[in-house]
Amino acid sequence: MTKRPEWFRHRLIALAALGVAGTVAELAMLRHWSTPLAALPLVVLIGAGVGVARLATHPAPKVIRVARLAGWTLVAAGIVGVGVHVWSNLKAAPLDGVLGATWAERSMISRLWLASTGAVGPAAPLAAGSLAPTGLVMVLAAAAHEATATEHLIADPEGVRPR
Repeated sequence: MTKRPEWFRHRLIALAALGVAGTVAELAMLRHWSTPLAALPLVVLIGAGVGVARLATHPAPKVIRVARLAGWTLVAAGIVGVGVHVWSNLKAAPLDGVLGATWAERSMISRLWLASTGAVGPAAPLAAGSLAPTGLVMVLAAAAHEATATEHLIADPEGVRPR
């Protein structure tokens, strides 16, 4: 019978792997590599994918730390990505066929709202934010590994390597 923390840890790793794979697939279908800035999420996701794979197969303390760092990097990339997408929409908004004529007369709050919700511009701001939850799941998976490793070390003070 599988122990409860181990069961939970495996599910977190699977969820992180699905998040990474799904986002990479979506970015590939959108051909999201036209500029170095546009390719950056793919690079971060590939690094996170390697981190998830290593966490699943060889959860050594160094791997756990690297996976946690990769998770926080995904969170940061998601937050920055939302900002970049909103900025892109703000720059493109004056060219919008419907709202472009009244864009200069709108308040900054109205402009930010329209750019953030995707009502103007080509970018989907919340799509970039999808990196953040995947990163948080990676951080939780790394924490679950760390907690289990700590339990093994407490149970065996000789310091036998955790599984």
